[in-house]
Amino acid sequence: MPKHTFFAPDQPPGGAVPLPADEAAHATRVLRLTQGDEVFVVDGAGTRSRAVLETVTKRGVVVRIQDTERESPALGLRVTLAAALVKNAGRYETMLEKVAEIGAARVIPMTTRRTEQSRLRADRARKILVGAMKQSGSSWLTQLGEVTRFEKILDMREPDALGIICHEAADPGTRIADLVGPSHTDLFILVGPEGGFTDDEVAKAVEAGFHLASLGRARLRAETASIVALAACAQIR
Repeated sequence: MPKHTFFAPDQPPGGAVPLPADEAAHATRVLRLTQGDEVFVVDGAGTRSRAVLETVTKRGVVVRIQDTERESPALGLRVTLAAALVKNAGRYETMLEKVAEIGAARVIPMTTRRTEQSRLRADRARKILVGAMKQSGSSWLTQLGEVTRFEKILDMREPDALGIICHEAADPGTRIADLVGPSHTDLFILVGPEGGFTDDEVAKAVEAGFHLASLGRARLRAETASIVALAACAQIR
């Protein structure tokens, strides 16, 4: 059984697959793998392949696919998380890592009226999501959306997705699990910034069809709230 997993988005059955440069460097310089070693390769879209390192040179690493299997996502629900950016970039990156490990399908960095940060290093964030996918043993890569304004976020929810806005004013007895019915397969969850959503933003979300949900009585940091929301989803199915 291979011990190590690498990410390569294109995997032709039985074909030769060059590993991306950063994955190849990790394989050779950190793990010291050599020609003939067996590894797993995931494509980020549910495919896991057993492969053998066929070519290892200074210019890169090529693996040969041996066999392939399809895997289901870790969560029984497809969860899109629109999470407001926070002032501390490191904390937001930790949140990205953890919600990806739990199984978020997509994260959309969001700006709101009280957001103090409006930028995200997308290249670094994507590397964190790839690492989280491999760490969790998943073959599904959490997709990263562009930084988007709150008002536009409200229009991004698909009609069949259950919209949920996590807010301290919600009835403490109304948790995410209480809102999810047997027919729901997609969730679109909003989590606000430090200072929370404004009353006007909450009203706009409710008008757009989002339901208020409580994450408990404790006062949580914004990034912690996102992790708690995903953990709640993981307990549903």
